[in-house]
Amino acid sequence: MLQNERGVALIVVLLIAALLALLALSLSMTSMSDFRISSEFENHEKALLVADGGLEAIRNSLRGEDLNALLSKAVSVPTYTPGSTSYPDGDPKHPFGYRNPITVLEARNIDFDSLPSGAGHRTDHGWLTDPAGQSFGGGYYFAKLSDNQDDGDQDSDSDGTVLLRVIGVHSSLPSEKESYGTTRKNAVAVIEAVLKRDTTFQLESPLTIPAQSVVTPFGGAKFKVDGHDHSSIWDDTGDIGDHDDSGLPDHPAVNVVYDDPPANSKGTVDDIVSKLSKNEKDNFTGTGDVPSILDGTVDVKADPDSQKILDAKFLEKFVSSVALFADEKVPPDKEPKGGYGKANDPRVILAEGDLKIAGNETGYGLLVVKGELELKGTFDYNGMLLVVGEGKLTIGGAASVLGGVLIANVDPKTHTLGKATFSDHGGGNEHAGIYNSSDKIRMALSRLPMRTISWREITPEIEPTAP
Repeated sequence: MLQNERGVALIVVLLIAALLALLALSLSMTSMSDFRISSEFENHEKALLVADGGLEAIRNSLRGEDLNALLSKAVSVPTYTPGSTSYPDGDPKHPFGYRNPITVLEARNIDFDSLPSGAGHRTDHGWLTDPAGQSFGGGYYFAKLSDNQDDGDQDSDSDGTVLLRVIGVHSSLPSEKESYGTTRKNAVAVIEAVLKRDTTFQLESPLTIPAQSVVTPFGGAKFKVDGHDHSSIWDDTGDIGDHDDSGLPDHPAVNVVYDDPPANSKGTVDDIVSKLSKNEKDNFTGTGDVPSILDGTVDVKADPDSQKILDAKFLEKFVSSVALFADEKVPPDKEPKGGYGKANDPRVILAEGDLKIAGNETGYGLLVVKGELELKGTFDYNGMLLVVGEGKLTIGGAASVLGGVLIANVDPKTHTLGKATFSDHGGGNEHAGIYNSSDKIRMALSRLPMRTISWREITPEIEPTAP
């Protein structure tokens, strides 16, 4: 009897030991699975951080760049893995695959310690990084620009809106390698942003004055304001003079734009015109009769971007934002130490108070003035002047602007538009004046950071057919 009891006890002990072993094995497997999931999540987050950091770096690098040139630039890309390929626009199986600089499959299998040499290549467009990737934060990222299909041409842009897709790759350490046969797997994250070039101030007219009700009349017998677009003909103000306006697109020489148009807005414009002498009237050329001084309120309000110039709070916020990325901030009654910019190095300058420019100076870029701006001598500026705040511009001598000018008086207490002042005593030579140039305006506005309209991570759930 005792022996039978011992036998039963032994069996029970063995069963308990087996159950404990199974439990220990289960806990071990669960722990390993949790560790693996945790490790994969951590690596994905690292890849996502790399992609996000790369997107911000690329977005900042787009300042001053020609979007059309970037979209159409051809790049030779190595074949990173056997059989890797790109997906052209319109591929029914991968309708958005063309936005990726490389396929996700390639990104997972790239060995950055041994990049392919002498491998096959393919030609792609819109690349913003080296084909071998850009090192960042312990990983690499690849970036590509695509058009938003606004004009049906993938290699050109017509509305300033583009898609930026960035693939971030976290390359696992040797101890973290996950091998399936001989294939090495990296952690990969794909993000996409819709970016837009700020076109608020792309107003075409060489002189735009948003006001509450009345604009101070102009003065100056010889100073010209020319609404004809010189963008494709004249490279600098020295070329302006003996040209034939009939061959150039025209816009209003002066656009007066009202936040709350008075009943007599046309009468207000007529009042400005009536105060000009005959010689002065002949100097305002462009759309319509001479002088080309028009009420542009309706056209400006019809454009979602342009209408923001009638929002005093927006103008105040814009000027404050310029301080964050300006190449130089100039104290009141001082001049920029680094100059006003060159053709090959345009500058964004913020004058925090009054600014007086005299003598033989030349400038390129975007000049924002919070106080009064006074131009004298032979100052030639290529780009855009924004006199926002005090809203007062005085021009004398032979000063000239090739591009565009906006003058807005903003009341800091009521945050409304007030009375802008434009006073000219210029005409020291035949070139003195403000001449419209859409190219120079675009050049100036390209110096602004691109706005992020939307941001998203591209996952298999969002893009099921993503390669």
